[in-house]
Amino acid sequence: MTAASPTLTFSPWERDFRYGVLWRRFGAAFADGILLDVMLIPVVLFVPHDWIVASAATWAYGTLAHWRFRQTLGKRWLGIEVLHASESRNLTLSEAARRDPKVIVSFFALLLLGPSSLFVLALIVAFAIGDPLAATLNQRRRALHDYLACSVVRRAHAYSEPQPQPPRSFLPHR
Repeated sequence: MTAASPTLTFSPWERDFRYGVLWRRFGAAFADGILLDVMLIPVVLFVPHDWIVASAATWAYGTLAHWRFRQTLGKRWLGIEVLHASESRNLTLSEAARRDPKVIVSFFALLLLGPSSLFVLALIVAFAIGDPLAATLNQRRRALHDYLACSVVRRAHAYSEPQPQPPRSFLPHR
């Protein structure tokens, strides 16, 4: 008879700190927002319908950064990364593209309904409240957009390889 393999379960008081990155996510989003605002100043000043270009650039930045590097610059600065939910591989391009649905949905809603639509505002506010709320209600702290993209956010060096230690000397220290 073989012994059953142990399962990892955590009570609410025992958390897995690999996934406790909610405030780092907010900080990374804030840092990326400032970075994108600075990068998009020429677009806002010289391009008509600047919100279309700004939405597309924001979505492309997040998609390409998550697909290629596992993290945006804001996430890199704060030490978090985005992986597939299995944590065994990077996101594919289509998974990374699904990670930012609020930009896609608000882009098409703005395009179809116009920037003064109350529906667009309600949609953005509902997602802004529901997305981080969902991240507090599960063990791996996955938000709604993480479920849509089959992704998980964790600390960047949660399982780094142990660093080799120098050999110990048998001579006494002086």
